[in-house]
Amino acid sequence: MDERISSVLDELDEKETSDLLSGEMEFPIDEITRRRIASSVKKRTGAERRGQRNSRGIWVVGASIMLMAFLAFFSFGEKDLVVTVRKVMEFIPGYGVASPAEGLGGDIPKQVLDLVENLRAGHNLTKEKYTIGEKGYKVNYIREIDLSRNYESMNDIMEEKEEWLFIVEDKKESYYSILIGKDWGRYTVLMSGGAAEMFYHTLSLADPDRTGEIDLLFYGGDQYLINERHMVYQIPATRMDYERNPEIFDRPLDEKICLELILVNYEESLNINPPYQLGSIGLMEQYDEMNR
Repeated sequence: MDERISSVLDELDEKETSDLLSGEMEFPIDEITRRRIASSVKKRTGAERRGQRNSRGIWVVGASIMLMAFLAFFSFGEKDLVVTVRKVMEFIPGYGVASPAEGLGGDIPKQVLDLVENLRAGHNLTKEKYTIGEKGYKVNYIREIDLSRNYESMNDIMEEKEEWLFIVEDKKESYYSILIGKDWGRYTVLMSGGAAEMFYHTLSLADPDRTGEIDLLFYGGDQYLINERHMVYQIPATRMDYERNPEIFDRPLDEKICLELILVNYEESLNINPPYQLGSIGLMEQYDEMNR
């Protein structure tokens, strides 16, 4: 257990450890274990060199005792350790484990947020260099279309699903994605590893003022962002796809154009045998080909 606790403490970076030291809970513990844990904390903060900051020593003792006390009550399988450390961090003010209602959208179920936090804890414990972004994006799909109806906007043919896309970051850049939703009535990871290299690039174009007023649409194997100005941006599947023709992806289309394309695609799918396969080409690429 001593080695496992040391490993957990050593995983924290300087800021995280500094926040950890702000805990002030106290539990009885033997002096040998107290010194052992305090030593692990000091290694991460450079406490051996701080001299003038001796007043923080009491924080080392208080926070270390707290961590040890919590870990002592749990078993140490890999899954249990992730859950246990997360429980510990929930009691440490300022550590950065967001409460369910903060930073992730109030409409996201607590079970989804708990699952994301467990994934984050797993990244930390395995010293994974990737991090999971704070924002969860509600996923929209195209609902069943009735060609006899007069659709006026994309909202008329879109429907939200109980699915959220989270972006995994590499040095603050989007890298790949995780899709969380319901499977047999239970929230779980539906997909992990989908390419998202260009997600943040497209997001910066669609929402330069970071208003957050943006919809995410999955259609035909591609992903689209629709902003409050009713402009639609296609997210390139890979960086290579973007570099082949960046002007296509950097130039948005009005939602009415995209609506018309989707309705045309659907009508063609009903008249072609074998059935028309959506996803063979994105809306921006389709529009570009039509206007060459």
